[in-house]
Amino acid sequence: MAILEKVKNNKMTEWSCVYNLDKFTVSICLDSDYSKVYTYKAEDLK
Repeated sequence: MAILEKVKNNKMTEWSCVYNLDKFTVSICLDSDYSKVYTYKAEDLK
C-alpha cells in the first residue's frame, strides 16, 4: 500500500487495492486517503 501511495495521482486515483493471497484478504483505500485502510477477510465477503 505504501508503494501505491507514492505513485498515486490525486486527480485520477479513486481506490487502491492490495490482495494478500496467503491470508485471503484484500486491503482497500478510497479517494486517495491512505490514512484509512479497510481490510476484509474472505469470510467477510460471503
